[in-house]
Amino acid sequence: MPDFFKETLELKRKVGKGHLTGTFAVDGGARSVPLELGFWRSGPNDGARMENWTTEGTGPHAAQKSLQDTHEISLEDIAKTLLAEGPQEGMKRHVERVDAKFKELAPRVTGQYADSTARVVEDDGVPIHEEYGAYWEQDPSGSGASE
Repeated sequence: MPDFFKETLELKRKVGKGHLTGTFAVDGGARSVPLELGFWRSGPNDGARMENWTTEGTGPHAAQKSLQDTHEISLEDIAKTLLAEGPQEGMKRHVERVDAKFKELAPRVTGQYADSTARVVEDDGVPIHEEYGAYWEQDPSGSGASE
């Protein structure tokens, strides 16, 4: 039979100070604001409503919708695995789950916007997971860093 106090101390060690954060960010250069607001502001589609280029039925707010569509399953995942592995691994899976959903929903003419994400998990301010998409911080034309 497990010792309650021993298990409680082990859980405390796994959880740490309780300052776990997961960050999902999109940086498609100058495209980010127009895509998420619903209008192209430059290029061949200048002035056109973005909804015309989103994945069918998703609307323009792909980053927000990705979080909304995945948060319940992520919370359930973290709760189910907390005793076995602590919350850190569940948070890593969460930010990657949001990213996978974003890749499905992101407005696209090319794949650059969908691949312009960063996923970072920090535990008490220390990064424990950092992943960056192929087009993170790149200008949509591919000519260098964004503004």
